[in-house]
Amino acid sequence: MKLGVGKNMVSSIRYWMKAFNIIDSKDNPTEFGTKLLDDNGYDPFLEDDASLWLLHYQLIKTGLASTYSIMFNEFRKEKLFFNKDTFVNYLKRIREADKTFNFNENTVADDFVVFIKMYQKNENSKDVEDSFSGILSEIELLKTIVNGKDEQYQIENNERDKLPEAVLLFSILDNPGYGDSIGLNSLEYDRNSPTSLFCLNRTNNNN
Repeated sequence: MKLGVGKNMVSSIRYWMKAFNIIDSKDNPTEFGTKLLDDNGYDPFLEDDASLWLLHYQLIKTGLASTYSIMFNEFRKEKLFFNKDTFVNYLKRIREADKTFNFNENTVADDFVVFIKMYQKNENSKDVEDSFSGILSEIELLKTIVNGKDEQYQIENNERDKLPEAVLLFSILDNPGYGDSIGLNSLEYDRNSPTSLFCLNRTNNNN
């Protein structure tokens, strides 16, 4: 298939396909990418919300786009409400404590904007590009809170009735840190645990 896009867009497409674990470091389709998006795959046109949950899982699991892993595994647990400034300042503090931490304020600020567009549900937008960039808005993990001119965001633990049980089970079985038996604390607090990835509360875990 040929796409009429420029060099920069090609690089961007390649980057996000790797971030979502669709292709590997050699630009070959991964097992996940083939099973999901192949012509005979599970959901080649991304019509099933379960596919969006799986893409969300892969995006955090790969860690290539580090903003997403930091956001769901760390930052949101410290900040109930946040905006671009609070996220940038959070990473600044990490950089001050760990000089090996790679940090560029402008890049982080740009990444935050992309993150918001990825998850924010904006039904009033007339921008066609915005409607496509919000690929993960349908799983409704991000809340936008507007107070006058101030816009903040929230990602809270909640019951995720729209999260398919099969996706939840897949995330557990796919985690190399889990063995034959898994403690509730691991499911709740481990890095890339279901609670962290899918923002679940204890009701989900106990089920």
